[in-house]
Amino acid sequence: MINALILSLTLVANAGCQLSDDITLVDQGQARHKIVISTTATTAETRAAEILQKYVLLISGDKPQMIRENNYKEGEPAIFIGLTDHSEKWGTEKIKGEGFIISSDDKNLYVRAGSGKGQFMEFTL
Repeated sequence: MINALILSLTLVANAGCQLSDDITLVDQGQARHKIVISTTATTAETRAAEILQKYVLLISGDKPQMIRENNYKEGEPAIFIGLTDHSEKWGTEKIKGEGFIISSDDKNLYVRAGSGKGQFMEFTL
């Protein structure tokens, strides 16, 4: 019974969602997105960005550039890690503990974590 309820809720929720185009992070061995962290990034956010950078390099052979948000040029494809000015448009609600949120728009990814260590969010990408 509970499985049927969960399936029904999932189908109803998905019926109202529109799928967007995929976001390509690496194209023909070249990283397309910069990893952007806040100018006041925490140690956990910086570490999460470094781990993501490492795994993109291992998978693709190209290491995406990591920059602070104050060096970001509007319009460049980016992965915003942590609480940045750009990620605030997706809400500033409190994320609990080791929870995290991954959002996207036409070309960017936004990854924010809760108050925990925040180092596990990039493994989901």
